[in-house]
Amino acid sequence: MTDNQQRVLRWVFVRGGERQTCELALNERALLYQFSIARDGRPASVSIDRFPDAAQAFDRQCRHEAALINEGWTLSAYESRGSELATT
Repeated sequence: MTDNQQRVLRWVFVRGGERQTCELALNERALLYQFSIARDGRPASVSIDRFPDAAQAFDRQCRHEAALINEGWTLSAYESRGSELATT
């Protein structure tokens, strides 16, 4: 990764015909970590939580993942990739 890239983590959970995609990344200005959830691949269903540090963001992701697993969801994919940071 270069200095102008960030790491983006993505988890995809499935249950029956439903899909939920969770993503953890720095926001566009690299000031806050954001955890987003999209249901069934619909952009209109996205919810976003922002956190000042990585520990809080990962805690939120872990709690959400545990809740999904308790509700019968299964992890079907995981991705970790670099993404270009916005420059100002």
